[in-house]
Amino acid sequence: NQKISFEENHAGMRTYFSKIKEAIGSNTVLGIQRKVFRGTKQIIQNFSFHPSYLKLWKNKWYTFGVGEFENKIIKPYVLPIDKYLNKIGYPRGKVFLKLDYNFSGEPIETYFFKEIIGVTNNIDIKPEQVIIRFHSKEKFRRIDAKPPHMSWQIVKEENNFVDILMILKINIELKNFIYENSPEIEVIKPKSLRNQIQKDLETALNYYAN
Repeated sequence: NQKISFEENHAGMRTYFSKIKEAIGSNTVLGIQRKVFRGTKQIIQNFSFHPSYLKLWKNKWYTFGVGEFENKIIKPYVLPIDKYLNKIGYPRGKVFLKLDYNFSGEPIETYFFKEIIGVTNNIDIKPEQVIIRFHSKEKFRRIDAKPPHMSWQIVKEENNFVDILMILKINIELKNFIYENSPEIEVIKPKSLRNQIQKDLETALNYYAN
C-alpha cells in the first residue's frame, strides 16, 4: 500500500543501514571497519563512530556523527553507507559523544546544511559568492523550478543567458552540480572555482581527443 517512494537504494546495505539507524535512536557507539584508499592502495580502517543523523543525498545515505580514531576525534564526521563498509560492531566501554549541530533546520540561522549543497561541510571554511551563467534558458527553467540551494537568486537576465548568485561553501557537491549541467552553464565567479572547472573540463576533453 506504499504510495510514496523515497527511492532509497539499500543494495547490499540494508543490514548496515538498520544498525546505524538503531544506533542513532539509542545513542550507541559503533565499531566501524571500512575499506579506504590511499592513492591506488586499499587499506582497512578501524574506528569508533558515534552516529547522530542520517541524510539521503543523490540516492545514497550518509551518516553524520563523531569519528573516534586512535589519536584524534573528528566532528562532524560523515560516514557514507556504501559497499566499502566491511563490518559494524559494538565496542564495549565507550561513552557516546553527541554531535551538537542543528540538523533539523530550526532555527535556520544555525542550520548545518544552510551554507552547502549536499553533505560535505568543512566547518573551517567560509561561504563565498558563486555566480553561474546559464547559456540555456530551458536548462535554467528546469533547475529554477527546484533550486539546489536556498540562496539561489537571479542577478542578471539577457536574451541569451541568465546569471544566478548563490552564497555557499565550495565543496565537491557544488562542483558535481556544475559538471552535471555542463556544457549549458559557466562559472563566472569566483575565479578560483572557474579555473578549477576549466582545468577539469580540459582534462576530460583530452580523453576524447586522444
